[in-house]
Amino acid sequence: MEIGPQAPPTFDCAICLETRNGHGHHIAHVYVCRPCIIEHILPKFHAALEHEAKYPVKWSGDVELQPKDFAQYFPDYSAFFTKWHEKVKEYSTPRQKRVHCKGCESFVRERARHSGEGVAWCKQCRSLVCGNCGDPGHSARRCDVDTSVASEEEPIERLPGHNRCPNVDCRAPMYLYDGCNHVRCGVCKLSFCWVCLKKNPGDGHWTTGNSCPRFGQPGSRRAIFDEDVEVGFREGIRWLLGAARDRMVHTARRALLRVGIPLVPRARTNQQGAGEVCGAGGEDETGGQTEEGRSGDGANETRVDQTAVEGRANEYRNDRASAGAAGDWSGQITIHHATSTRVSLTIADAVYIATVTVNGQVLEGDAALQVMADANMMFIPPQATGSGAMFHVRGTEDQNRSMRDQGLAQRRQEAAQRWDEAASRREEAAIRWEERRQREAERWNETAIRRREEADRRYDARMSDYDRRINERQNRMSRW
Repeated sequence: MEIGPQAPPTFDCAICLETRNGHGHHIAHVYVCRPCIIEHILPKFHAALEHEAKYPVKWSGDVELQPKDFAQYFPDYSAFFTKWHEKVKEYSTPRQKRVHCKGCESFVRERARHSGEGVAWCKQCRSLVCGNCGDPGHSARRCDVDTSVASEEEPIERLPGHNRCPNVDCRAPMYLYDGCNHVRCGVCKLSFCWVCLKKNPGDGHWTTGNSCPRFGQPGSRRAIFDEDVEVGFREGIRWLLGAARDRMVHTARRALLRVGIPLVPRARTNQQGAGEVCGAGGEDETGGQTEEGRSGDGANETRVDQTAVEGRANEYRNDRASAGAAGDWSGQITIHHATSTRVSLTIADAVYIATVTVNGQVLEGDAALQVMADANMMFIPPQATGSGAMFHVRGTEDQNRSMRDQGLAQRRQEAAQRWDEAASRREEAAIRWEERRQREAERWNETAIRRREEADRRYDARMSDYDRRINERQNRMSRW
């Protein structure tokens, strides 16, 4: 039995997703073709030579790649590996302990532990430099730089939007022009707060009441904190009685404004201490309709006048606490609807019994549901709720669609405005950074020229002294 020639092996490239002949290059559990390696993977190694944040090179975020595994794809691997080896030594040295040549800014070695540990050789400019500070003008024995602190750091913290990583072994310079204050260092991967530089902050670090906002700077009108709307039983009772309602009313207002419904809170306290919170378009204390209530559309005004819907809580007890500690609570919450909205309110860890009263008559069952449906309200049945305070707001379909479109357009306009402001800030920062870089380059050039001239003068003086001693010695030998 004769067997014909077998078909060549094939594989699917994980990058271009094309079927290729051959075996391909195995990375982790997939295969990659040669053109994709040259086009996509090799540039990552070259980028790691230029930027420390790109090192190490990783595949899929977790598999670290080594250039020796791709040596056959480099045009000149020996030259590349020499540069790679030097960069790995530099990246493996903590930033505060690195010594850079002040003549060419290239990495020399790790900072000397003591001030008298000699000199180092700069391979880039091929000159001897101080092993402590990188200055070619003096030796390490006469260096005045304190090795215990990083005196080479530039104070970039003074520039707006600039900071350094709080990791003492990293101290990488960073720039944040917009976005969340929870940032991550691209070099050492440390998470920290951009405002206070706290390492690995928790989720409650940016809540309302703390000093650090999630977005923006402390004290700014644009500062945004994380909202915490979860309340316990006692705090919910205090809010219902009007003693500590400000925080919850603020949360309710934010929830209603998300769909375009204004909420104007007003609290009244009766003789028994029961509180009352009214929404926009409520009734005043004399029983008449307020100005906001009369400003609604005509159909809603007639409906509100005919069906003054009131939810009353007759029994309110905390099942988890004792009767003496929690006690009973009786009061009322009145929400008048002049814009055909329906609101349901739930307080955590409590049993809520609601009744519907229309024209002094208490309705139950289907009649109560029908009346509340006609008034476009949501009936809240007796229930034991979970944790958290929840606000559910819904109007008619046309109102919801219109309010969503308006809110979306407003958010888009605000986002475009913020983007333009951020772009202008980025341009200004780039201009300032370029001006500063030019000034620093000029200063370094002047310093390098001056130091070279001083070194030449010292060398000429030493050579003159050496020639003088040689001449004196020859004279003595001739006289002898």
